[in-house]
Amino acid sequence: MASVDLHGVWLHTAVDPTTTSRRYPYNRAVASRDVGVTQTARQYAGRTFPVVEYGDTETVTVAVELDGCTTADIDALASLVRDRTTIVYRDSLGRVTFGAIAGWSETPTDIADVTVTFVVQAVDDTAEV
Repeated sequence: MASVDLHGVWLHTAVDPTTTSRRYPYNRAVASRDVGVTQTARQYAGRTFPVVEYGDTETVTVAVELDGCTTADIDALASLVRDRTTIVYRDSLGRVTFGAIAGWSETPTDIADVTVTFVVQAVDDTAEV
């Protein structure tokens, strides 16, 4: 079976990867993934510790920081976000997340480059990876 060796961060829409795929710079390994399960802790009189009930859902977020972004990189990201459709996040660690990006932050690093940060919130999607 063939495999693909990705470098950097790749983003594209779930419905049109052919025309929307873009590789973003990834000069530092800054992409943290947080996973949580739904739970409710209840504190009862007479108990030292709470009792926890677990739900069926979970949350997954990927926080990304991209160094060295150009105006074209930011414009492409803006287009993905403003399309208001499910995106696919892929990185060099083999992580794939179907998700949504609500916005991004830009921090100038020098005359031409910008550091861009954003969060991918995982969403339910039945498309094949």
